[in-house]
Amino acid sequence: MKHMGIRSMVAALAMAAMLVFALFAAGCQSEGDDQAEPATDQAAEQAATDAETADGASSDETAAYTYKLCVLERYGDDVEGAAGEPRFSYLKFQGPTASEAVGSLNEELQNDAESAFKAKLTDEIANNPTDAQLIQEYYEELNYACTYLDGSLACITRTSYTTHPQAAHGMPIIEGKLYDLEKGREVSAADFVGLKDKELGALTWQAADRFLAANGDLFGSAEEAFPDVADAVIPKDAVSYCITPEGVIAVFEPYTLGSFAMGMPTLLVCDLDGNPAEADGAVDLAPLPTTVEEDVSVG
Repeated sequence: MKHMGIRSMVAALAMAAMLVFALFAAGCQSEGDDQAEPATDQAAEQAATDAETADGASSDETAAYTYKLCVLERYGDDVEGAAGEPRFSYLKFQGPTASEAVGSLNEELQNDAESAFKAKLTDEIANNPTDAQLIQEYYEELNYACTYLDGSLACITRTSYTTHPQAAHGMPIIEGKLYDLEKGREVSAADFVGLKDKELGALTWQAADRFLAANGDLFGSAEEAFPDVADAVIPKDAVSYCITPEGVIAVFEPYTLGSFAMGMPTLLVCDLDGNPAEADGAVDLAPLPTTVEEDVSVG
């Protein structure tokens, strides 16, 4: 009986050992499952990131922004050379993450374009204006464009043509804004290329001086165009700066460098590293191409 008791005890201990081993093995398997779970989550997150990238956005590491052109009205096919071109449009930016700054900018661009659209000149006003309308300014067209987009830095141009009823001609205006989409603030052209404002103004003076010497009509030099300026620096209110892949372009509004017939000279001032330009002619202020656009109705 004593031997039977010992055998029973040994068997019980063996069973207990097997049970402990089974529980330990199950625990290891459970731990292995827990370790595999984050990998599955990581794969899902990567798939979502890839989907965002394919949809026009990108991961935070490459923080690229995109935009589309929203068109309020187009020229009719009967307008020679302008069929299908937008008359009133604005840009809509999108980025890798939802941004309050980008949302505010988009709202600003849309509201401005829609307000201009609602204040456009009509045939009735042009042909039979009231006394009040004779001195009221109207938009004939307004377009936003993007001339530079790299990461979160974008150069936005606002091109408008305004007129008064029965005026001899309208007034074209081009304004540039360099915007940091990620930080939600404007950036100066001088800061962008690593110059001080006066240094950029001096380069602009040199560009204007070369242009007028070669192409001027009323003025033959920057000194004649700006006789009240003593330090050979273009005044800030005389020019609007835009950024293109070529560099900084100074846009002079009508009458600034000559007669109205001269138009709006667009002069390359320096490259993106701040190195002075040497050309004496105007350059093309072409917007970046976009294949994504949509028609938008205005209520």
